[in-house]
Amino acid sequence: MRLLLGILLLNLVWCSYRPQERQILWGWFLRIWPRVRPILGWFLIFIGILGVILPILQGIIFLVIGSALIGPRHRLIRRTRVAYKQVLHRLAGSSNRFLAWLGRFGISSLRTMNQQIRRFMEYRTRYQRKHRPIRLAIVPPPDVVAMLDHYRQRYDPSYRHGLPPHIVLVPSSHPSDRDDFERAVATTLSQWSSFDLTLEHLQIAPNQHRLVLLPSQGKNLLEQLQASLPQTRPIKRQPWPALTIGKLLQYSSLASAQTWVAETWQPQRWHVAELVLFEERFGRMWHEVRRFRLGARTNHAECVKIHALNDYA
Repeated sequence: MRLLLGILLLNLVWCSYRPQERQILWGWFLRIWPRVRPILGWFLIFIGILGVILPILQGIIFLVIGSALIGPRHRLIRRTRVAYKQVLHRLAGSSNRFLAWLGRFGISSLRTMNQQIRRFMEYRTRYQRKHRPIRLAIVPPPDVVAMLDHYRQRYDPSYRHGLPPHIVLVPSSHPSDRDDFERAVATTLSQWSSFDLTLEHLQIAPNQHRLVLLPSQGKNLLEQLQASLPQTRPIKRQPWPALTIGKLLQYSSLASAQTWVAETWQPQRWHVAELVLFEERFGRMWHEVRRFRLGARTNHAECVKIHALNDYA
C-alpha cells in the first residue's frame, strides 16, 4: 500500500513540473470536482453528526462545512435551516425564562451571523470585480458556435477554458473602475443599431501562431464599434477583426490545420444584436457575466446578468 501511494505521489510530483501534464491533471480535476464535491459534502456532514456525540463544537464545524459544500439550495439543507429557526422562535416564546433567553440569544446570534456573511460576500464581490480580468466580445449564435467548436476543440486551447468562439472588442484587462466601465459600454451601445456580420476568409496569423477567420461583411462596422468603446489597452493581435479557431506553435501544423478546415468551411452569417462580457475566475476558466444589447436604453433593461458575481464558481 505504501509502495503504491509512493508511486502515485511520485507521478504527481513529476507531472507538476511539466506544463502540459500539469494542464491535463488540472483539467481532469476540474471535470471530476462537480461530482466529488457533493460526495465530500455528505461525508463531512456524516462526520459532523458523529462529532456532535463527542465534542459538540467539532460536529457543528463539520456540519457547516458540509452544508456549504452541498449548497444552501438543497432541499434537506433548506428544511433543516427552517426547522432550526422555528425551534429558536418557539424557545423565545417559552414561559421558562432560561429557555426564552436561550431562544432570543440564538435568534440574535443568527441575525448577526447573517449580517457578517452578507458583508463578507459584498466585500468578496467588490474585490473580485476589481481584480478579475474581463473581456468584451461578440459571440456568434448557437448554430454557428457549434460549427466553429468542431474546429476549435481540436486546435484552440481556449476551448478548454470555457471561452466560446468570439471576436474581441476589448481585450483581457483590469479596468480601474469596473462599474464605470460597464456603464460607459452600456451608454455607447445604446447609440448603436444591430448589424449583419459574415465570417468568410480563412487565414494564418504567423506572428501569433493563430488560425483565424476574417469577416467580409460588417468589418468596417466592427472597427467603428471597437473605436467607440471605452478601451483599457490596445488590441495587439493582427489581423483584426478576426475570430480565432486555432493556436499552434509550429507553422507546419498551422498550414495543415488550415488545409483541413478549408475542406469543410462554409461562410457563416448572423445578426449581431449584443455584446458579451466575460470574466476569468478560478482555474483560468472564463464565464459570461453580462450581455449588452445594441440599441437598448441605458436603464435596467440595457443588459442581462448571466451569473451572479458572488457565485461559488
